[in-house]
Amino acid sequence: MKNQIFVLLFASFMISSNAISVEQVDRMTKGVHKCKGIVNASDEDFDLAVHKKLEDITTRPGKCLIGCVMMVLDIVTEQDGEYLLNEKGWLDFVIEASNKDVHKVKKMLEISAECEKTIDHHDECELAYIAVKCQKNGIAEHGLDVDLGI
Repeated sequence: MKNQIFVLLFASFMISSNAISVEQVDRMTKGVHKCKGIVNASDEDFDLAVHKKLEDITTRPGKCLIGCVMMVLDIVTEQDGEYLLNEKGWLDFVIEASNKDVHKVKKMLEISAECEKTIDHHDECELAYIAVKCQKNGIAEHGLDVDLGI
């Protein structure tokens, strides 16, 4: 029940801030619940993800929760044992997260290209964690008003 309340609050915030669409919130909500069980994430990991406290996620299951949700959202794909950012899935997500602001999309894609250099493509958990953390840091450094939802 506690997790459901957090997800509903999270979804409400995301809808009200127009950061991502209702459809993506629905997919993310379902993904978080599904992924929590798959990766054996703790309630604490779940709460940290929902409350956008990425920097406090230190456990492998917590990082895998992020990776699993990114796979559910088609942001990360697996190909021949390597985990890659799905360019189309990421672009669609970036466009929605930036409210279709061309300047923000361009900057976020530039940030993504830099972040791509720091990613371990053999570990979906680390890939997701590092990619999101790097992207959030880049967004903050550039002063962009964009909410990735985590």
